[in-house]
Amino acid sequence: MKKIVNNELKVVGTLEVKSNLPNLKQCDKVTSIDVYETYNIDKFVIADWNREVRTDKVKSLSERMKTFFLPFTIVVNELLEIIDGQHRFHALKLYNEYRVIVGLKPIPLRYEIKVGWGMKECKELNSETSIFSNEDVLKQEVYDGNENYQLYGEFKKEYPFLGHNTIIGILSGNIKNTKGGENKSFKIGEFKVKDYQLSIELTNKIIDIVETGIIPLGDRGNPQTTYTLSILPFIVSEKYDHQLMLNQINKRNKYTKDSLPESTKLTTCKYYLQKLYNNDTDKKDKISILTKAQMYKEELKRENG
Repeated sequence: MKKIVNNELKVVGTLEVKSNLPNLKQCDKVTSIDVYETYNIDKFVIADWNREVRTDKVKSLSERMKTFFLPFTIVVNELLEIIDGQHRFHALKLYNEYRVIVGLKPIPLRYEIKVGWGMKECKELNSETSIFSNEDVLKQEVYDGNENYQLYGEFKKEYPFLGHNTIIGILSGNIKNTKGGENKSFKIGEFKVKDYQLSIELTNKIIDIVETGIIPLGDRGNPQTTYTLSILPFIVSEKYDHQLMLNQINKRNKYTKDSLPESTKLTTCKYYLQKLYNNDTDKKDKISILTKAQMYKEELKRENG
């Protein structure tokens, strides 16, 4: 049932317990919550004590609304300060701007008023908030019969030393955007496996390199995770010679048994791998993953650091 209250559309939500639904008990208490709908979104207040709005999260939520919109309700107090749902609030504003541009009617914002609520309640509501992890997404997609995610799960089980970004880069064939676009595709159920057999072949090359001991383990394996992700641009390059890489590693190991320096930065790891591969090779055999400017900056870092 809907009615107009103070120039706002008030939705009176009443849960009706029906005996023909097997999972509901007839003794459950029937309750109702007053929820309002408004097109006047600008009247709401972002309180100074609320957390900073993350523009990247707002943009991501807004893009997802274009694909699949689910109605939601934010929580405000009597001053119309947003207690819970400010990222969804901003995302809806952005989404409605898009709808107007393409000739669609804006979607009203639903809100619930909690009198007397403020900073304390806001903090409590958000203190236990957790996003869907990659494992959560994987579980749902596998349950839904998504073959691409089933292959991801099998691959991850077979090669547990590889990080998530490395796996989606290998399986999707998109190694340039594993932390951005490809991972977003994974989160929303649109991840696709390009060539599973080729992925195994590429992984075997990574294993060859890791087994030489050239890749540092570091604290909790972070440098190894970053290095294995950094290897991908090399092994997919048309100029890459895997045997040459192994030979270069063996030549280095004759003089030192130390692994490459630890780093959790992709550019730094690529720098060391490129330097290792190109050492004492003919010009035609050299491989260029980083630009000369990037290489020069890394050289300066090494000299100054």
